[in-house]
Amino acid sequence: MLGKLLKFELKLHTRQVGFWVTIAVMALFGFLLSSTDFISVSLEGGSKVKNNGAIPLALNVSIMSLLSIFFGAVFVVSGVMRDETHKSLELIHATPVSTFDMTVSRMIGVWIVVTLCIIASVIGMLFGQFAPWADKETFGAFNLLYYIQPIFVYVLIN
Repeated sequence: MLGKLLKFELKLHTRQVGFWVTIAVMALFGFLLSSTDFISVSLEGGSKVKNNGAIPLALNVSIMSLLSIFFGAVFVVSGVMRDETHKSLELIHATPVSTFDMTVSRMIGVWIVVTLCIIASVIGMLFGQFAPWADKETFGAFNLLYYIQPIFVYVLIN
């Protein structure tokens, strides 16, 4: 039952306009963060510290994961509003669905959706270094591991 409920939650969240707006905003913010000098949330690049280095990327991703708490709140509120507005909690308790399955599926569903939003910002950072206006001297050699490692260390845990 947990799998069916999780599938429902994911379909519900990914069909909302707010989800796609959040994906677009996070990707755009990541893109601008990497490709321009007027947005900075962590270390500045330079001759020795490159903007696409491991430490600046890890700091950017960790800060983006903290900012994503606000987006997570939007997705959580939709479940609460569904219970209050449509009285769906009473309907769910009239079926064999357990409270544990319902609660865990909602938590995991929101976690997956927020993780996708943060990954969108990481993808934006990845493509930002290839923007034509980006200062090529502030970037070092491309290493995909520098983008993947913060996802596992900061995003999945936060």
